[in-house]
Amino acid sequence: MAATSPLPADSALLPITPTSIAYFRPKKRIFSHSDLAHFPSTPAYELLTSFLAHLSASVTPLSPHTGHLRPPSDFYTNNPKLFITEPAEKIINLISDLSALTEQAPPIVGPRRFGNPAFRSWHTLASKHILEKLKNYVPQSCEPALVELEHYLIASLGSAQRLDYGTGHELDFTAFLAGLWKLGVLGSGDEMAIVLKIYDAYFELVRKLVLTYNLEPAGSHGVWGLDDHAFLPYIFGSAQLTTYLPSLTPPEAKGDYAILNELPKPKDVVSKEISTNWTDKNLYFGAINFIHRVKSGPFWEHSPILFDISGVQKGWGKVNEGLRKMYEKEVLGKFPVVQHFWFGGLFEWN
Repeated sequence: MAATSPLPADSALLPITPTSIAYFRPKKRIFSHSDLAHFPSTPAYELLTSFLAHLSASVTPLSPHTGHLRPPSDFYTNNPKLFITEPAEKIINLISDLSALTEQAPPIVGPRRFGNPAFRSWHTLASKHILEKLKNYVPQSCEPALVELEHYLIASLGSAQRLDYGTGHELDFTAFLAGLWKLGVLGSGDEMAIVLKIYDAYFELVRKLVLTYNLEPAGSHGVWGLDDHAFLPYIFGSAQLTTYLPSLTPPEAKGDYAILNELPKPKDVVSKEISTNWTDKNLYFGAINFIHRVKSGPFWEHSPILFDISGVQKGWGKVNEGLRKMYEKEVLGKFPVVQHFWFGGLFEWN
């Protein structure tokens, strides 16, 4: 499938000339709640939120640009006809290489509640690979920015010190990709590959790390969090299933869009069978299926927030809308999460 028509990008997403800014190793800027209050006014915040909003709008069957409904199957995660550029393919290969390094750092045998120390060995191997090899995955013009790109990618792999992983690390991966976007490595026409292939590969890597090394949730709200480790699969996955706006009634499902009758509904998250059937097609249900694999007991008991969302009656568009607002409040607006996000030339504090 050829790339879909690109959506108009926010001005914050306009690419820069790689040599136009001074790069430096990112620094910690959020030390207090007053710093947290300043964060939404920074260029970094605008870039991150604009990037995520643009990606979410780019993977929905209901085009935000034209209002037309496109075949939902074109937006399945496993769409074999998805257009993937060479730069995007290189990032997918990079994630695959990082995943393969787990074979060189097998988990240490023995009982422990959280965090297998072998994760530190894998993290060291992965960091070394990134520091030595990242330049092979990006154009030569981006070499001055490697000091920042390396930081965000390594930071996205979880904490070797705390043996945990959470939405703050997921945010660092978004910064890595948004940085590549600003540098012009990824751009208009890559949106679907970024979400459905690059992010999907990253989510799968994270789940592998969580299972292999029993990583603790970072900055967890406990049972009252959306998910122990992730948030973005739910934003992107709900976008993949959005076929009408919350303010409208569902379109009549007929003809080429008879498949609308077969799309899962928010309430279907409680079904292990439906989640399994959709795990390769949709990022939301990929995340839900992982929960079914690692947790037992009633869904409403171990995942009450996701269960509450499953009761939304106005469709996936309403779910997506609510999740994007929730992300800004519960991830970007929480000190325990964003205190670990650092700032540099690509993601400016002032």
